[in-house]
Amino acid sequence: VNACDDAFYAETPEWIEKLTRYNLLNIEMESSAIFTVAHLRKLKAAMVCGVSGNLVAADYDYDQGEHGNTRLVNAWENAIQIALEAIVRNHSDSTANLVG
Repeated sequence: VNACDDAFYAETPEWIEKLTRYNLLNIEMESSAIFTVAHLRKLKAAMVCGVSGNLVAADYDYDQGEHGNTRLVNAWENAIQIALEAIVRNHSDSTANLVG
């Protein structure tokens, strides 16, 4: 389950607890705009997220540290790779339907 939020760092402990009871797995800020525009234009849309923190455990991957933020960079790279593979697969399926 995903929540699309409109404010940076506005999560209160009470709000996090409430969303946890709903089995919330992700909070992000972009998907509502992406899905709204896609719907209005009759396009397909998808969302792939890289994890950058755990609000329940107050564990965040924003600390650059000595070697940079490898966990966050790896999450972004994995999300990008998954998205690109999905685009290629979707395009291949669409092309096969046109030819076949």
